[in-house]
Amino acid sequence: MSFGGSTDYSQPVTNTVPVTFTAGGSCSSTFQTLWSAVGSSGTSLAFTPTSFGGASTLSGTAAGVTSPCSPDSVIPFTNIQLSILNGAVGSTSLSGYIADTTLGTELCLTGGTLSMPSGWKLPGISLSSTASLCFPVSASTASGGTLGTATSSMLTVSNVTLPFGTPSTTVPYVLSLSFTPGSTQTVAIHAAPVTPPGSAPSAVMDVTAHWTGTTVAASGQLDLVNIPYGGNWTASFTVSTGGSGSLAGGASSITLTNSGTYAPLPGFMLSNITLTLSSASGLALAATGTFGNASQPITLPVTG
Repeated sequence: MSFGGSTDYSQPVTNTVPVTFTAGGSCSSTFQTLWSAVGSSGTSLAFTPTSFGGASTLSGTAAGVTSPCSPDSVIPFTNIQLSILNGAVGSTSLSGYIADTTLGTELCLTGGTLSMPSGWKLPGISLSSTASLCFPVSASTASGGTLGTATSSMLTVSNVTLPFGTPSTTVPYVLSLSFTPGSTQTVAIHAAPVTPPGSAPSAVMDVTAHWTGTTVAASGQLDLVNIPYGGNWTASFTVSTGGSGSLAGGASSITLTNSGTYAPLPGFMLSNITLTLSSASGLALAATGTFGNASQPITLPVTG
């Protein structure tokens, strides 16, 4: 109040300032369970990748954490051991992390190498931040949890040699690893020329593995392209997983047959054609050659 133009300071003066309070963010309950389990000293965690149906495990060491859990918290995950479908995909020195993302809690592998059974004679595929393999953590416990459908960026390795060799040494090859979407995922390995080879002979190889409900079923197929001897050249071969897993029983060659005929010259016909692709000698031909007419043919074995 005021008297004669002066101000009475005996009365309190109150200024009202609006204040907005924003609560601190929190991590998801799934991630919080793992964060609390890891603690400051770290711990081992084991997960079950359920999307493959069976015969699949993932385990590793989670590094210790000290700060309160928040939406941008990350648990470093190292010494990871991975086996998908009884080792159809295995691991060497894998590392990664567990974090809350816009997709939920995820476990991602971003370092090390994904490997196949040594008997498959195929190279490993290196992982990085741009070539990663991730799983959503669908449920968590103090010791790990379960993982959902695997997702990956392009996982490839170039300049590969197929276990059965290639028809032409001038054509470079690339191998890719993918995981088909769905409630039960399939491991798919595809090897093919880096670019369409034009008219040069080449090969395309596919290997797949999936869970049948009781066991791992795996199979392989080889297709030869730009082969002049008539028709399509395709051969199926056996595939086994595990420590002693192999392609075609560990053979270094594969034989393809075709019921068609081929006439390289007028009056000369090839039949009973067999092609053998070998890592040691490349592509070889065996056939029956027929000269002359049908009434008086001359036949002889042809190799090349």
